[in-house]
Amino acid sequence: MVRPPPWTPGFTPDEADYNGQMDTNPNRARVTASRPGEHAVTVHIRPGDVVGVGHRNQQFPEFVWCAAEDGNHGWVAEAYLEMTGEKEAVAVREYSGKQLTVIEDEVLDVIELQGVWTLSRNSAGSQGWVPTAILEDAAAPAPARREQSLSPDSRRVRVVASCTSEQVQEIRFLAGESLTVGHRNQQHPAFVWCATADGHQGWVPEDYIEPGAEHDAVARRAYDSTHLTVGAGETLEVLDQVGDYLLCRTAAGIEGWVQTACVEEIAEER
Repeated sequence: MVRPPPWTPGFTPDEADYNGQMDTNPNRARVTASRPGEHAVTVHIRPGDVVGVGHRNQQFPEFVWCAAEDGNHGWVAEAYLEMTGEKEAVAVREYSGKQLTVIEDEVLDVIELQGVWTLSRNSAGSQGWVPTAILEDAAAPAPARREQSLSPDSRRVRVVASCTSEQVQEIRFLAGESLTVGHRNQQHPAFVWCATADGHQGWVPEDYIEPGAEHDAVARRAYDSTHLTVGAGETLEVLDQVGDYLLCRTAAGIEGWVQTACVEEIAEER
């Protein structure tokens, strides 16, 4: 189940300019949880581009599957399109499906809201989409800063070999979402192939799902298949282990998976 937005920007989409021309006092949002952006190729269209239109996203109905003339494809906010045929449309505004990597307590300029996704701009000028569920009104009193340092009681590992984020088939879901389950990973048997209701597919730890009838399952807990990019000497907090993969958190609060072969345990100080 998708959580409702915790706040609503004080302007309509038509009052925002995607290309960077905003009011001198734009709405601003504070990030409540760090989240890496997706690494998958995304669709980018400009006004006048013709796109092929496919199915509607079941989880995020404001978005439809589109194929651009350059061969890239992905989810596009329907408000950016004017339908010219049953399966064809023309872009009426510039659009990019890029998602922002955000850090907890970072403040963003809000450009536009589409369903449960917010188009935002960070202090470096990068734009992209962020789940509205991890944003709060920056004008509200800031909560006590959440400690990002590693807990002294947590399991910690040190990176011994730099690892670059793997370009895996990305899949994300929340607890309670329905999934379709396929075959088991022969190399990493703790993972099974799953598909979400909106068509995303990827490897999922079997312990994260509750099997149902035949190939149906329900997510026991939230899951994100993102892999971390880490450098030698970096210290990580271990949140979970599935087979030879560790779910870790960096000192900056970014979470993702790392292979056990890239790290070594840090002995507890006594």
